[in-house]
Amino acid sequence: MAVLICAFFLALPCSYAELKQTPDLKPDVEILFGQYEADKHPENGKEPIEWIVLEVQDNKALLVSKQALDCVSFYQSKEDIVWLSSGIREWLNGEFWNESFTEEEKAAILETEISNLAEEGNDAWTPAMGSDTTDKVFLLSYQEAMRFFQEQNDRKITGTEYARSQGARFAGITSFGIGETDWWLRSPGRASGEAAFVNVYGNVGTKK
Repeated sequence: MAVLICAFFLALPCSYAELKQTPDLKPDVEILFGQYEADKHPENGKEPIEWIVLEVQDNKALLVSKQALDCVSFYQSKEDIVWLSSGIREWLNGEFWNESFTEEEKAAILETEISNLAEEGNDAWTPAMGSDTTDKVFLLSYQEAMRFFQEQNDRKITGTEYARSQGARFAGITSFGIGETDWWLRSPGRASGEAAFVNVYGNVGTKK
């Protein structure tokens, strides 16, 4: 079974992987894969990352992290924002990749071709999506977010204490004890130089 991994950050990573002894995956099942600092106590080591199965198709499963894991800028320089040249893409496939997975887990994660066609963005917004990319870890597009999280409340994501300590914006109190936070999409925003994101209320917005 191959899995497509998506992690909620103030960015949203995804990746294909072949996992040994993979359980019977189906939508809404939760699994543990990889580790990342979550409780803001690095002295006790990293915590396992919790993933939720979004869909299973063609022997591949799409996973998304249950919580926002970190707070990272979308871009490193103020230019037209496209996923291909974004700082968050470089970070996800570099620092996050190296810090979150063991060598065995890395070997299990597949590179996949990511569609960045205009159809993946918001039809009401005109900025170009950019070229397709091949990534190990990536963000959901606007259309993918709308398909997998159709209701506004479904798009509300809680974050970890570590994400809060890194600057993630939080609102409200949840059963987790931590409020909802924003999370990035890989699609461009309404205007040149802006990226799409989901805010604390579960609405899709656009910002620099």
